[in-house]
Amino acid sequence: MKDSLDCSILIPVGNHETGLSKLLNDLKTFYPQAEIICVGTDEAPSSLPNGVKWLKTEKGRARQMNEGVKEASYSFLWFLHADSQVQVETVEALKQALKTNPESLSYFDLSFTDGDFRLKINSWGAWARSRIFGLPFGDQGFVLSKKIFWDLGGYDESAPYGEDHLLVWAAKKQGVPLNPLKVPLGTSARKYQIKGWLKTTLRHVFLTYLQAYKEIIQPKRSSKCAVAVFVKTPGLSPLKTRLAASLGKEKAEAFYHHSVKAVESVLIKAQNQTHSFEVLWAVAEKKGLNHSLWKSFSKTYQGEGDLGQRLHKVYSFLIKKYESVLLVGADCPEIELSQLKKAQEILSEKKSKFVFGPALDGGFYLFGGSTPIPKHIWTDNPYSQETTLEKLREELCLLGEVSLLEPARDVDTFEDLKAMGSRSPSGLTVEQ
Repeated sequence: MKDSLDCSILIPVGNHETGLSKLLNDLKTFYPQAEIICVGTDEAPSSLPNGVKWLKTEKGRARQMNEGVKEASYSFLWFLHADSQVQVETVEALKQALKTNPESLSYFDLSFTDGDFRLKINSWGAWARSRIFGLPFGDQGFVLSKKIFWDLGGYDESAPYGEDHLLVWAAKKQGVPLNPLKVPLGTSARKYQIKGWLKTTLRHVFLTYLQAYKEIIQPKRSSKCAVAVFVKTPGLSPLKTRLAASLGKEKAEAFYHHSVKAVESVLIKAQNQTHSFEVLWAVAEKKGLNHSLWKSFSKTYQGEGDLGQRLHKVYSFLIKKYESVLLVGADCPEIELSQLKKAQEILSEKKSKFVFGPALDGGFYLFGGSTPIPKHIWTDNPYSQETTLEKLREELCLLGEVSLLEPARDVDTFEDLKAMGSRSPSGLTVEQ
């Protein structure tokens, strides 16, 4: 396959797809050796042709497509909908695009294979939207390299709709050329027949306008580096529970307060001395946003869910506003300004897209990035494990280069505190 078509074909599959069998048969007819990866929320159907891979994932088209790309073996990707219909000229145009426009996001013209004359209007509208306004949609069969796909951050799993639209906007912002293949790709009119032509058409127009408007008016990202400090508020959340098991709740909270102040003093220097950092408290509780402990910086709410979900929420919010983002914990009182400067330098000078400050327990005391990250990379990772950093780094390597700072110690247990020795805060006894 690599000699003629270095491309993986990815097909997200919904619960009630009716055209998948025909599409798979057509693909096997026109290109029998193709790598075809179907990604659905159910088990693989018994009628799946030999050689077709099936992945089972959680719901969400963006999640399905990102998971499919992780399994793709080849350098280029071709995204098809399950009701797409391909012909010999479709595959030939694809092959030509890979040879002549490998650095582009290529797409086909949209053609409805059933329905009445009104669908001609929709076909023309798709032509105008993609050719004139540069906004092709996912049912036009996106073709791009795996490298460019991850450079764009993959499909946005947090988007309630229009993840394909957002990928195109990301390509436009990063200067990736759009390449019309000028060959039709068939698609079914089933959703128009089920929900009504006028209602479906107007809905698509409205949602397209709404999403495009948000992208157009979106302010330019600040050149500063945002630093979000993840904190919990005393009295509203349990603090340092593993440390409290050894020292008691009162001493554990005393250490946490000391650690917060130590981190705060470094970040005040960062913000005042260099003027290239914008520091925020990422507070775990909504009720904690107005706590006096967090008065020194701006505040943002971490959101609900486990640590992976909260990391994703804060990072994805900030990366839309700032050129780079650092996430740090409040339990590393030994963090230094030089480490923050080094991380920011790596990202601003584009030496790497991501940077970690490794913790000695296998986690990290600092994470930095300069590009969007798919939600599943955050949420699928195991935290508070010896392999936390290793596995997260492995996933991020798909998106770009990852750099490491010097290791440092964050304090989760009595042994961590004891290892600080003379640097432990006064008033805390580190002998059991």
